[in-house]
Amino acid sequence: MKKENENYLRMSLEDLESSKVLYLHGKYPQSIFFLQQSIEKTTKGITGIFKYGHRTLDIYKDIVDKDTKEKTKILENIPIDNEITFLASIKAIESLLSKIDSSRLNLKAGRITTINFLLQQILSSHASSARYPMGEYNPLTKYTKDYFLIKHYDKIYDLQKECLDECFKFIPTKTL
Repeated sequence: MKKENENYLRMSLEDLESSKVLYLHGKYPQSIFFLQQSIEKTTKGITGIFKYGHRTLDIYKDIVDKDTKEKTKILENIPIDNEITFLASIKAIESLLSKIDSSRLNLKAGRITTINFLLQQILSSHASSARYPMGEYNPLTKYTKDYFLIKHYDKIYDLQKECLDECFKFIPTKTL
């Protein structure tokens, strides 16, 4: 693994830990922002593609085949802005993971990128809106303990942590 990829993964872990601290202290908009940042850095660390800046979903468009590209267009158009679509997305992740786990091949890299892509899709629209007030909009009144992302924060955190744990298996322990 290249040092730059490894550095992105290390920063991703820092962002994930920062997200948890903020969450535990009730700083929900900031916790969502750092959770998304962790996922974004993991995407870059896994793929080694850094040219898209914050448009990390474009990374997946670069690395998937034509059939998959068409399927990801469908996902891009589903706004994850309510609990029903969020829970459906989480169920899709869990279903995919169980299918990957039950496969004889069980390619860990495929499992990692699947988790990462879907988490990126769930949180990408929330990263900016959780951080920046626009006009009358106030993220402090939207991202409360009753908001669906916050109610299910632990599930997203656990999936991202699992993804990073898998990534770190590819990094020699002497560099940790």
